[in-house]
Amino acid sequence: MSDIEANKQLACRFMEAFSNCDIDLWASMIADDATYEIMGNSVMSGLRNKAEIVEVTRGLAQFFARGIQIKVRALTAE
Repeated sequence: MSDIEANKQLACRFMEAFSNCDIDLWASMIADDATYEIMGNSVMSGLRNKAEIVEVTRGLAQFFARGIQIKVRALTAE
């Protein structure tokens, strides 16, 4: 399998874990030094580290008992 195909499969597993609200699996695929910036002026806005974004995502996941229904329709990795 090429690196491109492996990367596409990893991206699909990442989105599947998120879609299924499997936050532990999803979080395990994120680099420990990752940062995220959430735009806007809400309480969630700002630059966040991995622990903070995982905490927010766990909180949101509790409202989606059946998952979030994300479907990857196409990927570009070339």
